[in-house]
Amino acid sequence: MVRLWFSEYLQTTEDYKRWHPKAHVWMDWESKEPGALVGASHLVHEYIGSILMKLRINFVDPALFFDVDPNDKDHFVACAIVGDLDLPVNFGLLCHAVKRTEDGSEMRSRFWLGHVKARGSKFSIFRLSSFANLPIIRLVAVSRSGGKDLQIHCLEEMSILSGFLPSLHKENSNI
Repeated sequence: MVRLWFSEYLQTTEDYKRWHPKAHVWMDWESKEPGALVGASHLVHEYIGSILMKLRINFVDPALFFDVDPNDKDHFVACAIVGDLDLPVNFGLLCHAVKRTEDGSEMRSRFWLGHVKARGSKFSIFRLSSFANLPIIRLVAVSRSGGKDLQIHCLEEMSILSGFLPSLHKENSNI
């Protein structure tokens, strides 16, 4: 079901707002192929806590995280590199892992914040990324409250998604 949501169904800002009506503002896709997620960039405006974030979420092959692709009929894993929508800089990683259970499915999400790296070759931030990736700088730049806000946001959006995804999957089982 979650595979359907990310790979096929989530296409419009209206769909995106349904996922989290209070926090999700706008979305679009870049390089999105029907039925595929890897290689696509999800362009979003969303509130994490009280801060409007404008993000580029570039979905990558889960093998980059796990050395093998863990996706099969009982597992769906979506991994991404997260960065600023307007500036060519990435600053985090995410992984949503879903496994089929007797009662439905279970999702676990992980976020790694503070991994600063230039995106693309036109803009060099080598010195900035070297400085920004120092442990002491990460402690200052990635606040405990920011991490908590992200945790709450993820919990809220995945709880909302679980409320309508089963019926959406049933209605769209032909996709």
